[in-house]
Amino acid sequence: MVTKSQAELVRQRRQLSAWLHEWNLEQRLRRVDMGAQGRAAESGPPAAPSNAYPRQGDIAPGRILLLRPRPGATHARPVYVLLLAELGNGVCLIAPFGRFSVPALPGEWRTGRKAAPLRVLCLWNTRGVLRSVLEAGWPAARMSALKMRQAFAICHGIWQSDAPGPAPGGNVGPPLRHPLDPRHEYIAEELDLMDAATAIPGSPSARQPAGSPFPALYDWKPEALQLAAEQKTGYGKKSGQ
Repeated sequence: MVTKSQAELVRQRRQLSAWLHEWNLEQRLRRVDMGAQGRAAESGPPAAPSNAYPRQGDIAPGRILLLRPRPGATHARPVYVLLLAELGNGVCLIAPFGRFSVPALPGEWRTGRKAAPLRVLCLWNTRGVLRSVLEAGWPAARMSALKMRQAFAICHGIWQSDAPGPAPGGNVGPPLRHPLDPRHEYIAEELDLMDAATAIPGSPSARQPAGSPFPALYDWKPEALQLAAEQKTGYGKKSGQ
């Protein structure tokens, strides 16, 4: 008879195998497409129409936003983030969505969303950013109140004990144990990407280390997220459109 712990170990191994398949495929594509990436970096990001910027109500907990591209930093991949909380003094707490469809780490969570860029939320890479960074981007979608509660449960687990909280259906990634695991390289890349995507010239990085939670997280009230509940609008559309 297979025990619960044995079944979990099998699940973790299968999930890691699936992630490694995507990682290895990406590495091969990178080697083939280095020239194309260089040309994209030289051309810079496309300009956006002024009316595409978020309205005041678009910057609120539960909103998913597309960050404005930065030349030489985010040209190869759009960066979507979830606004978790507003901390005051113009600082917002955000978590980025990952580039793979499979969670790589215990701090990555499969959201259940169908849109490819929004399938995995990287809660381990949560950080504080200036509100102006989000105001320069574009609104994309909303996260439901239920999903926000699940995300915060994982956040609390990460910051309190360096281990994620429970996720329904085992929708978080496998543990990182081996020093030569390519996920170490992946973590470094994602940290650097978010540093570049959210940096303000002349300002230090607001990266938030594990074990030092923002106090605002402990004042969080689930009912405050009702306004962020997902509306019945298509992906990428504003309500009323």
